Amino acid sequence: MKRGILRWIVPVDRSRLAIKAGWLGLLSVLPIFPCFILGPFAIACGIDALRDLKKNPTMRGKGRAWFGIIMGGIGTVFLMMIIASFAYNYFRYETKSKVDLGGIELKEDVELREELEGDL
Repeated sequence: MKRGILRWIVPVDRSRLAIKAGWLGLLSVLPIFPCFILGPFAIACGIDALRDLKKNPTMRGKGRAWFGIIMGGIGTVFLMMIIASFAYNYFRYETKSKVDLGGIELKEDVELREELEGDL
C-alpha cells in the first residue's frame, strides 16, 4: 500500500528521460519567448525515453514521453512561427530602406521613414 501511494508522489519506476521530456514539453508551450526554445529538446528526450522504455519494459513513463513529444512539437511550431515573423519583418524593412533610386523617393519609402521617425 505504501509503495502505491509513493508512486503518485515520487516518480518511482519511471524513466528519467520521460520525466525530462514531460517537463520540457510542458515548459515549451508557455507563452514566454525563451521557453519555446525547449521544444526540440522535449522531442529529442521523448524519443530517447521511448527507446529506453522499449529496452526496459519494467519502467513506466510512456505517457510522459508522448506528452513531451506532442507538447515539444507544438512548442517547436511556435518557435518556427516566431523566427519566421522576425525574419519577415527584418528583411521587409531592410530591403525597403536600402533601395536607392538616385534621389527619387517612392511613396512607401516616405511612409516608412515617417513611421520610423515617429518611433524615435
